[in-house]
Amino acid sequence: MGVAAGYLLPTIFVTVSQKDLDKELAREQVYDATLYCGIIFTAVVIASWFLFREKPATPPSASAGDIKRKKNIKKDLKMLLCNRNFQLLAYTFSMGFMIMNAIDANLAPIVAPFGLEAVLI
Repeated sequence: MGVAAGYLLPTIFVTVSQKDLDKELAREQVYDATLYCGIIFTAVVIASWFLFREKPATPPSASAGDIKRKKNIKKDLKMLLCNRNFQLLAYTFSMGFMIMNAIDANLAPIVAPFGLEAVLI
């Protein structure tokens, strides 16, 4: 939700396109967008501090209720990295992320000969 808001809110404040680029106006609008987004997100964080309690009335799981269990980060991390299901999940999401970044980085030069700009994509 926060990432979506981070992409959406600046488009409301920044209206200068690349075709009619007025650098001073663009600089002013980007500054305003950054300022307003910072104010909005800070207000949400402060509100969440007051609205959410420190602990739920009941533990969300059995392991969360077991406060006597000593946590060993190295052991838990090693167990996670040896888990075949985690490896498959991490590989799948990593590949999807890499493919989308590769397409994003290489799409502009590919479509430039056809008269499209990165702003139009």
